[in-house]
Amino acid sequence: MGVYLKFFIMIKLNLQLFLFLIGFGAFAQSASYNKTTVVSDCWKTNPVIATATQQNSIAVFENFVYMVYYNTDRYLCIARSDNYGDGGWKTIQLNHRYEQRNGVWDSHNTPNIIISPIDKRIHLSFDMHKHELRYMLSWANTATISNDQFTASRFSSVRNYMEANKTIIKDVTYPRFFVGRNQNLFFMYRKGGSGNGDTYMVKYNNDATWDQPFEIIDGNVGTHNGSSSRCAYFNDVQFHAGKIHLTWVWRETPDATTNHDLMYAYSGNDGQSWKNSQGEYLSMPMNLNSPGLKVATIETNTGLTNHNGAAVDGDGNIHSILRINGSYYHYFGLKGSDGNFTWTKQLAATFSGDRPKLYCDRSTNTLYLMVRQSSSLKLFATSSNNSKWNQWKEVKSFADKFTSTTNSIINTAGNELLTMAVSSDERLQLINWALTPASGAASRTGEIPSPFLLEEENRKEAVLYPNPCQAFFSLRLEDWESPDITMFDQSGRMVYKEEAVAGSHEVAVEKFPPGIYWVHVIDRKGDKTFNQRLIIE
Repeated sequence: MGVYLKFFIMIKLNLQLFLFLIGFGAFAQSASYNKTTVVSDCWKTNPVIATATQQNSIAVFENFVYMVYYNTDRYLCIARSDNYGDGGWKTIQLNHRYEQRNGVWDSHNTPNIIISPIDKRIHLSFDMHKHELRYMLSWANTATISNDQFTASRFSSVRNYMEANKTIIKDVTYPRFFVGRNQNLFFMYRKGGSGNGDTYMVKYNNDATWDQPFEIIDGNVGTHNGSSSRCAYFNDVQFHAGKIHLTWVWRETPDATTNHDLMYAYSGNDGQSWKNSQGEYLSMPMNLNSPGLKVATIETNTGLTNHNGAAVDGDGNIHSILRINGSYYHYFGLKGSDGNFTWTKQLAATFSGDRPKLYCDRSTNTLYLMVRQSSSLKLFATSSNNSKWNQWKEVKSFADKFTSTTNSIINTAGNELLTMAVSSDERLQLINWALTPASGAASRTGEIPSPFLLEEENRKEAVLYPNPCQAFFSLRLEDWESPDITMFDQSGRMVYKEEAVAGSHEVAVEKFPPGIYWVHVIDRKGDKTFNQRLIIE
């Protein structure tokens, strides 16, 4: 009884400290991080790996981290860690070589990777700029097998189709994978060319086949400054609380000076229908004339880049960072009580750098802006500050021969930002940033007490996934004898308790209000404890 009482008091104190830190507004002037060289033979001739035009160079699933790249011999490769990115790496080479396009190494031809949560297959799409689809997938359950079993023989040959009837998909650029409702996997891409292309989506069937692709954005409707065709340059696709969120800019011709305007729409039914910021249904496919799509007017010839940063925070507010003529502007749609959005613009940073990437810690609504400047990497951050997001500061900058924009992803525990970066000396690196709120927040080294440290110290004792979750989450409790599971809300009130068994355990949470919770596990017959923050969407 004394052990339980002591643990409960510790939980209460940590929850109080956690809530205090969330409300603390000023940011520290440095950020805690670790760097790992994953391989030393990464293609570096042109920036085609971990770039701004790419969303899926890195993937996480349970305790696994996956990175996809081309090696110095141009072969498509996967590097995989079975220990949260902290060692345990294995690399495999697949049967495809990065090709030139029209005699040049094309930076559009990025490799992309994701895991479908239901059947645990690994999916890859790669090496395309207005080219027939290039797609590979693994056998079922490959994502979680041991490193000894993880071999190239578990992957299909290169396919130019997704449907069971093998219909060829043509003219593909900018592939995007994302996981949506009910843990289903989706694929998005542009069909056509720059200034004259349409946007398509397709849903995975969880049986190695996909549905028929369908058009969501038509680039050949409407006229802008005399131009009758265009394409949508979409930012990273976002999913939150059952909805797909998409932001983009239009481009009228292959010339980047014709980029203009910021657009936004969301879908609550797997992309079949879409709404604008005012919650109004849009005729499909969406196009230049769709009412309410435009949320910010940005003229052509103003230095607006395509493929900018995007994120959705824990309250469902929409964020985009746009690079415009050497400055970085934060556009955000604040979600009202009616579910509609009011848009605001503010300056985030001014310096000459690469295109931005944006990420959000949904437990605190802290935003992180990642930008490469020459060979240096810069990380900026702002707290929510009562939904103003007006405290942008540079929290870290360091040089290491970086040549690409970088790609990042928040890990399965929700407490680290994992950044994949390529260096001019052929190193492929993984940078682990501790996702903590402002001053006094915990670092990876544990210099300042915080509930995050409990999470770090015990994360290898158990695995909780997915996080964030919707209807359920699972706990993998290997080598536990008699685990007790409890959940607490932000006020410290116990909302769930169950005596579990060793192995895998699933907890249904569809009746729990969305928000932040703490999951605690104690082994009644051993000395193991586990503590992790959980986000229910």
